[in-house]
Amino acid sequence: MRRAFQLPIRFNLVIATGALALGVFVSLVFEGRCDALSLAVVWILTWQIYTLDRVIKQPEDKLTQRRSVEELVFMQKRAKLFKALLVASMIAELVLFAFRPFATIGVVLGIGGGLMYSLKIPLIGVRVKQIPMIKSVYVPAILVGYCFLTPWVFPSTAEHWVILALLLVAFGINVSLFDLRDAGRDKSAGIITVANFLGEKGLLIGLWPLSLVAAGVPLIWWRTPEMIAASAGVLAVALSSLRLWKPAPSWWYTIFIDGTMIVPALVYLAIRRAF
Repeated sequence: MRRAFQLPIRFNLVIATGALALGVFVSLVFEGRCDALSLAVVWILTWQIYTLDRVIKQPEDKLTQRRSVEELVFMQKRAKLFKALLVASMIAELVLFAFRPFATIGVVLGIGGGLMYSLKIPLIGVRVKQIPMIKSVYVPAILVGYCFLTPWVFPSTAEHWVILALLLVAFGINVSLFDLRDAGRDKSAGIITVANFLGEKGLLIGLWPLSLVAAGVPLIWWRTPEMIAASAGVLAVALSSLRLWKPAPSWWYTIFIDGTMIVPALVYLAIRRAF
């Protein structure tokens, strides 16, 4: 049972499903429809990005902390398996491109952004993650960006843009909280994240004013199912931080922090179904 619980985490299935849920949400909100094939690309692409980040060996991997080592060691010990799965996933993408050629734009953004995060940028000689505190902005921008570029759905009203901003805030908090797990390793490697800049208490206290303002203010103007769902996504990830006042196991971060990515879609569908 424990192994069955760990496999979705170790194989990056939770984060991929969370991104898929975001893709479904923005598709329904921006266009009122979902395209299964382009959303399949969103799922595959997210899995590829996070798998590449773990399979590519990086200097800080030698400084792993007890709470963060599990998935990393699991994947790097099975690098041949994951490289084969990456090749298979790329073939699947190529097949999908034949039916949804516009999805290539989202893939270029996702893979390009992911590689710049993990590898040194040519001519500059640094990785994006080495730029102080950029991760909490960069990663959400890449992920949320390809979640609407891949299915080719775009915000067209002021409300849509605010919803998009809320998704960025929610995932920015998500990334910052997740970095608490690796704060010691990142600090030892000289990587400055929001988590090790503010410190554990600073982050856990500071996220609440941001979350409450971000989730509450838009509802003054828009009390639509879409806005309520986006606000719920921000509050869900803030609530997931309560467990982090004490050391949490590695799986908590993946299941209950990354897992909050499905909240906007679930709340939106529940409201629409009820009314």
